[in-house]
Amino acid sequence: MDNKRTQHKRVMAILDIQQATPRWSNYLSKLVDEGYIVDLVTLKTPNSPLPKKILKSESFSHFETCLTTLYGQNRIKNKIHFFIQRFTTSPTQYVSLYDKLAIRSLNRKAKQLLNRFHYEFLITSSSPFYTHIIASQIVNKYDLIWIADYRDLWSQNHVSQTNDSLKESFERSILANASACITVSQGCRRDLRNVYQGPIHVLYNGFEKMGHAKDIPKSDKYRILYTGQIYRKYQQIDLLLEYLSDVDESISEKFIFEFVGNSSKFISKNFSKQFKSIPKNVYLSGELDHLETIEQQEKADFLLFLAWNSQTDRGVVPTKIYEYIGSGTPILSFGEIQEGECGRLLAKSRNFLRIQNVKQLQDFFHDCLTKRLEIEARNSSFVEKFKFNSQIKTLDAILTDYTTEKESVSF
Repeated sequence: MDNKRTQHKRVMAILDIQQATPRWSNYLSKLVDEGYIVDLVTLKTPNSPLPKKILKSESFSHFETCLTTLYGQNRIKNKIHFFIQRFTTSPTQYVSLYDKLAIRSLNRKAKQLLNRFHYEFLITSSSPFYTHIIASQIVNKYDLIWIADYRDLWSQNHVSQTNDSLKESFERSILANASACITVSQGCRRDLRNVYQGPIHVLYNGFEKMGHAKDIPKSDKYRILYTGQIYRKYQQIDLLLEYLSDVDESISEKFIFEFVGNSSKFISKNFSKQFKSIPKNVYLSGELDHLETIEQQEKADFLLFLAWNSQTDRGVVPTKIYEYIGSGTPILSFGEIQEGECGRLLAKSRNFLRIQNVKQLQDFFHDCLTKRLEIEARNSSFVEKFKFNSQIKTLDAILTDYTTEKESVSF
């Protein structure tokens, strides 16, 4: 890529870098590597790591806002605020006390920078949605190309139980001055159309590096790893938990199910509610940082993916699915419904086994123990497309197109 073309382009990113990792910690770093100047306006809370520990590039200008006042006693104030706002018919009901303080603080910091430097681009990322609210307040005054990123949809989020017309109307008003939106999947792009009629681009959640493709393990003991969140209402975890609670000893001795991250808390809580104790072949490893999690994914014999359990979730593509396919470790996709974008992604990536019920899970155990398991080799040429180094070309092309368009209009 020609760095001369981008060397004078300055980007302001307003986002919660802790929530936006690994997506934006990687993409912003890659933009710096490609010649952009990137200034980051983010939050620093008492318990969060400094952005410089998350971001990989030393070329950033770090501008942090410490929001210590949002914690402790203000948690109670925030709950009271939300309770009162529930009875209003104003869009302010969607903006918490926490959000208001964050907007005020980050807005002030952003304007200080905007008055010092000339920026071509403003990038915000939801969640939290208040980053888009900040952008809507400053974009016109400073003549910025605003790109609104949706890692998670807001009014159109798949976990929403009902349509909220007031929330949708509020979101449309916020996005009215956005130059474009970007999101993480074709399904999210389709749903985002309900609140934004401008250009919507897809920038996938990728991964940093390709792990070595593995042969099917032929050991006497197998480690099956799950990392990240579990959503009980949307993933078929209960069937798996029930089976593991009563699994034959010949299986429990040979197959270890390990849960890392927030999923370990979920498993611990739900096993204690439903069953007497956690099975001895279920390991709960707690929180690991992101790099340690990636390392464990590459070391596991199999990676467990819990498929979404309804057609309405067909556009949901979690970040870990890209890390999974990049790791080179064979993937077990568990759940009755194996369709949607995750299903298509796994099918094209290969190196995975579809398990839709307990019978198929039992067959998997048997095939492992008898050394008869067969899984297609990873489609490396397809998977390679989702590396951050590949995806950054998409982001650069989006920014370049809008710069060219703006310059031609100015001319």
